[in-house]
Amino acid sequence: MKMKTARKKQHPECPFCGFKETAIIVFGMPVYSYWGKAFEEGWAIAGGCITGDEDPEWYCPECNTAWLDKSDAVFYLDEDGDFMKKENSDQ
Repeated sequence: MKMKTARKKQHPECPFCGFKETAIIVFGMPVYSYWGKAFEEGWAIAGGCITGDEDPEWYCPECNTAWLDKSDAVFYLDEDGDFMKKENSDQ
């Protein structure tokens, strides 16, 4: 129950569509015993094993958009499950 309470306090509302049930993006090799419930309930998604400096932190399943908290970078999830950076004109 503590994880759900912390989740609601920590997960931001989508800045693009206002959806309140955003998901944190977990990169690397997440331990299922720790992240399993979060993945199953949809408030965490796997971002892949390879990370970079501008990987998105949050994902909105409602409008299929991902973003960084401290950046103007905006991403979308493509049909292969990869995060692709949107160009400025697409925002």
